[in-house]
Amino acid sequence: MDISLENIHPKLDSILSSTYGQLIFQEQVTEIVMELAGYSAGKADVIRKTIGRKIKEELDTLIPELKKSFMEYSGLTVEQADKIATSIQACSSYIFNKAHSVEYGLIAYQTAYLKANYPYEYMTALFNANMGDLEKVTEYREECRFMGIKVLPPSVSVGNNKFQIEQEPSGKGAIRIGLSYIKGINDISVQYESDMKFDEFFETNGYNKRVKEALIKSGAMDCFLESRGKMLNTALNYPYEIITLKNKNKGLEEKISNKENEKNSSNRETKRYGSIVKQIDKYKNDIISNNQKIMDIMSIMKDTESYDVAKGEIETLGFTFKNRYEDYNTDGIDTYFPNKINSQFVLGVIHKFKKIKDKNGKDMAFVRVEFIDNQSAELVMFSNYFKRLEENVVYLFKIRNKTFLESAGVPKRRMR
Repeated sequence: MDISLENIHPKLDSILSSTYGQLIFQEQVTEIVMELAGYSAGKADVIRKTIGRKIKEELDTLIPELKKSFMEYSGLTVEQADKIATSIQACSSYIFNKAHSVEYGLIAYQTAYLKANYPYEYMTALFNANMGDLEKVTEYREECRFMGIKVLPPSVSVGNNKFQIEQEPSGKGAIRIGLSYIKGINDISVQYESDMKFDEFFETNGYNKRVKEALIKSGAMDCFLESRGKMLNTALNYPYEIITLKNKNKGLEEKISNKENEKNSSNRETKRYGSIVKQIDKYKNDIISNNQKIMDIMSIMKDTESYDVAKGEIETLGFTFKNRYEDYNTDGIDTYFPNKINSQFVLGVIHKFKKIKDKNGKDMAFVRVEFIDNQSAELVMFSNYFKRLEENVVYLFKIRNKTFLESAGVPKRRMR
């Protein structure tokens, strides 16, 4: 809150002289109530501690007496006392003590200096410090795009486990994603030679199935110049994988049958009954998931070039390097404008749902969307409509009143 407290009282001017009439530090609050309200050090510290807890309602109960003390002890007018008290009330949202402010200010200065003068080193350090945090890595990747720093996909030909700085053939710097960032992979050793075939590479390194799959899907094996579909089909022995998944489904069907018998003999009003229902639902969802995997595998076996590259990258990296919109007709599609009141139609991908209940107990959701122009926004969606939508799928969104997501449909594909 930008309220200048200059020229109200000489003591106040003295207390706030170093911050140009603005109330910035907790110590200033303590000094103000001691000097202008006549509070003891102990009583003034009660207000400081209340501000530190950031509970506005608690601070609000102390304000009437404080205003009265300002007027009685220092002869301030109602308007003057109210102005100072309003500034102190605003501190309940956020205010540092002076020591913390100095430390944060120093860190902010140091990091700003490093970012401005050593951008590649700085961003690489941020990536490596937050390798397990997809949201932060995605945020830093977007920041790199804004800064003109290219982020390269992981590659076994480089073999780096951590993010590292590289120089492209053009001579310009770039940051290479580390292999350990790939979901399902911890630190791995890599033995790579440029004349190797991909199956020879796997045999030499002795990776298990999980690591092989993650390396292929993330694009880390693209240096072998084979399609990812072909590598998955060969390296993972897909015919055997289908048999394994079908056997898993048989086991799940037996479990469902047993749980159905348990359910029928249980009292509907007990916790046990509800637990059995949840287990049955989980087994059914597992079967649906396995059937989808079987369909995906059969599709790849039939046509290895049909493999969905973007889906695999999102599964292993959390994002994709592929232009997901190149197959869609963008004629007449808007660029997203955050403050536009009228309806706008924008291509985008849902990254995250946050489902809650509104005040009437109805379903609603906050939906994090990334648009075709790389902007992102959190939109609001009501009713059960959002239950039909999936994350990481391209939709044509209809947005109105800035942030209200009215509908989402399947966009038209380009004519080939």
